Amino acid sequence: MNFKLLLLAVFISAHYSDAFILKSDHKGLMTAPKNRFDKKENLFTVNFIDGSGEYANAITDALTKIRNIYFNNFGDYAERRHVLAVAGDQFYPYPAIVNTSSDALLAQNYFTQNISYKGIFDLHRSVNEFLNDKTYSHHDNTESPFAIIWQYSDTINGFNNLLNAAEKLKNKGFVPLIITNRLTQYRLEKYSLKVLPENIYSLYNTRTILIQYWFDARIMNGDYVAPLINQTGMSGVIQSPGFPNFYPKYAWQDYYIETPSSEYQIYFGPKVFNLTYGGAYLYFFNSGPLDDDNGYFDAWTGSATSYLQPRVIPKSAILLRFVSYYVNPSQGFNISWGAISAPPKAQLELNEH
Repeated sequence: MNFKLLLLAVFISAHYSDAFILKSDHKGLMTAPKNRFDKKENLFTVNFIDGSGEYANAITDALTKIRNIYFNNFGDYAERRHVLAVAGDQFYPYPAIVNTSSDALLAQNYFTQNISYKGIFDLHRSVNEFLNDKTYSHHDNTESPFAIIWQYSDTINGFNNLLNAAEKLKNKGFVPLIITNRLTQYRLEKYSLKVLPENIYSLYNTRTILIQYWFDARIMNGDYVAPLINQTGMSGVIQSPGFPNFYPKYAWQDYYIETPSSEYQIYFGPKVFNLTYGGAYLYFFNSGPLDDDNGYFDAWTGSATSYLQPRVIPKSAILLRFVSYYVNPSQGFNISWGAISAPPKAQLELNEH
């Protein structure tokens, strides 16, 4: 252990009241003794941060987002046990409990100043080491812990490396969440077969739900994943969760509407629409997968009377996503829809002129 790392160990030991025990399982890096992570073992999130070096700002960028999401905005996660780790050529954990934004800043400095990455990213090996070390991976099964993979570059063995790592985490009771710098580039659409689509987030898409709200929905209500409401045919009704009662905070519900063929469009007839302004949204997406390019084309919030006006959506299929945040809920929405014949193409062209 070099002198700079030893000074850092003394500093962190002074910052936290418990005495540190150092061990050398990971090439001289400090790791925590088992009693460091026993507190609140059932409230558990591990963050695996891409350590490949292909994206130079991966560590700083990921930890900045972690600080903002966990600690700066709402403080909702202060009681949750966090393990911050870099997935490099092996598992590099941060050797202390992280409960505040300042703790996360110390972790950021630790990772960026004291680890040599060598341009290798072996997530599968990192996950194996994590699962084999009960200091970090032990949980009491009262809650499904989350394993968040911050994926900024490709893996050493291609996309199967990430898929295998996610499968191993799932088999040990973890819920894998994947945050990627660009879905298409790393073929993460393949992972939707193994990882729920709502558990994959693309940082590349500027017309998607803000990442802190995605975290709120996934982690605060993470043990209950609302199944997709799939409605096909000539008509149907979609409602906010719990309607006519108030929807819950941190809700996340998807609705897929599809008419019998492309010869139809969707007639939208809202009966009730009352969302807390800025605290809940109904997003409208095209019917394809929510990847880098399929951003929302409309978003409704509040209770403006204009939302109650019937309208025609010139698409034969759409995906809607309802998300509520931390503010007080309202009654929600009750919307009927129907399939109506689309105008012939020649008529559409005539109308455009």
